[in-house]
Amino acid sequence: MASKAVQATLKRNASKIIGGNIMSALSLRLPESIHRHIREIAKKEGVSIDQFISSAVSEKISALMTEDYLEKRATRAKIGL
Repeated sequence: MASKAVQATLKRNASKIIGGNIMSALSLRLPESIHRHIREIAKKEGVSIDQFISSAVSEKISALMTEDYLEKRATRAKIGL
């Protein structure tokens, strides 16, 4: 759980602590067609739109970080480090 000082700062920044995680709000504009797909898939998966988007973004971040890691490893292997 976050300290009282952190909680006070979060209140000023309109963030929340949910399940021990510091959460912040993000306003996002999407084309209606994408929003419709997100809504349909989230409903089908039995999760909220917030949970679906959070998961999708997390997966993308993981993929990009993995790609960066592998590129750095490949560079080191080429130069024999």
